[in-house]
Amino acid sequence: LFGMEVWIDDEALAEAILNLETKIQNVLLLYYFLGFDHQEIAHICDCSVRTVIRRKQAALNTLREELVAGNE
Repeated sequence: LFGMEVWIDDEALAEAILNLETKIQNVLLLYYFLGFDHQEIAHICDCSVRTVIRRKQAALNTLREELVAGNE
């Protein structure tokens, strides 16, 4: 991810993240796993802060749906 390694120990979570669209996957990883804030991510991804927030929410919604479906 932009030259940085991200390790995810939970196999189900890692697989669900890999299935995300690249743009929302990048935002999720930068924010939750690498600790970047919205402004920094907007700069890295060359988009607005609002877009970062929308992509992060889309990632969370998709992950929630996929992980809940996987547990049923």
